Amino acid sequence: MLDPGQTTFQGINSSRFLSLQEAAEILGMSEVFVRRHRFEIGAHKFGRVWKIHAGNLRRWIDEHFQGRPALALAKEDPGHKAVQPGHLPDEKRRRGSRDCGSRGISKNGEISLPPEESPELHPSNLIPSASGQKSERPFKSVASFLEERIRWIGIHRSRRHAKDTEGILKNLTRIRPEWGILPPEAITIEMAEEFQEALSERLASAKKTNYTANKVVNHLMTCWNYPWGKRRGKKVYENPFACLDMLRYSKKVIRVPLPSQIDLILEKMNEAEGRLYLQIMARTGARPGEARETRWEDVLFDEGSIILWTSKKRDGIRTPRRIILEDDLLADLKFWRELNDQAIYLFQQEGKVEPRTHSWAKKVQARACKLAKLEYFHPHVYRHYFTRKLLNDRVPLTELQGILGHEDFTTTAKYIGQLKGIGYVEGKEEEKE
Repeated sequence: MLDPGQTTFQGINSSRFLSLQEAAEILGMSEVFVRRHRFEIGAHKFGRVWKIHAGNLRRWIDEHFQGRPALALAKEDPGHKAVQPGHLPDEKRRRGSRDCGSRGISKNGEISLPPEESPELHPSNLIPSASGQKSERPFKSVASFLEERIRWIGIHRSRRHAKDTEGILKNLTRIRPEWGILPPEAITIEMAEEFQEALSERLASAKKTNYTANKVVNHLMTCWNYPWGKRRGKKVYENPFACLDMLRYSKKVIRVPLPSQIDLILEKMNEAEGRLYLQIMARTGARPGEARETRWEDVLFDEGSIILWTSKKRDGIRTPRRIILEDDLLADLKFWRELNDQAIYLFQQEGKVEPRTHSWAKKVQARACKLAKLEYFHPHVYRHYFTRKLLNDRVPLTELQGILGHEDFTTTAKYIGQLKGIGYVEGKEEEKE
């Protein structure tokens, strides 16, 4: 082991892997401290156990603690302030490192110190922040923290995103209601891991995959990256969810309706507003929310096109794209405009100047599938049908990206990979008929 007054490892093979407890004894720190900075030290995970290479630990000590343990330096020089690895200058920070972990806070919110350590020599006191001052903790409870996150998304993203986030974050309050009164900094890695396991078991009992569990963890990880909207700069809270491994799950097969099934749905749908809504999604590739929130000013009758707006961008930036309309769809829009000449939205709530809701869209789709005697599928599947049709028509990929409204081409490539070999081939279907 490393003696407090020495700078070399004694009796330790430099090529062996150390446990977090052994690394803590070498550093003269608690195991909580080592777990918190394991990514910066260069730890590796073998199954469910973290190991640190002795060479990585020695280099880390030489770089950040002048070759000697921080505890030994503090004993010799009480005025010495070690540099916190999580707040190193950018040029010294490891690429891809994440400052995540715990402060040694138990589930009941009490700070626990090892008996052999005094409060003056505890790592939380030895290692101050980069500014030398304590970080501000603007939220007193996790409940108020999550409420502010939902409110922030409603302002900087959209109301729909805020509502979706609220539904996702409710999983935390259902499984761990006692977290609501704890401050955000009291949540440790161990607590986050236990929550992830409990969430996975709960979803498995409801016959749901770990896709939802990973989605919840990603949202919580984003919540703890406060302040939000700032990609750079120091974060107020240490992120206990950033160190969790994503759970494995099996992806669902994407379903693409046949052209004959789409025609049957539109034929059987006897409600004009609902039929027009389904037509727009099937023939423009609009997302369900984009079609519902389209305004009449975005329908360019003279040019025979429609402008669709998407807000799935950072900071809620709305981006337009123009889609050429077919003649029969354009005629249906003109007829619907004559019936609703005072409306602002194509699909507007009765007595309100607001677009139709998401639940209305799902009810329309359920009614259409029932009339056509087909199994229900989500309205977003019309977008898959439209994309599959463009692929069959040999539309160039760059043009396909613009039509679908993808900001990044990797999203288009992902779509193509999911739809490749799935769905119908128009020529074969015509031969069968």
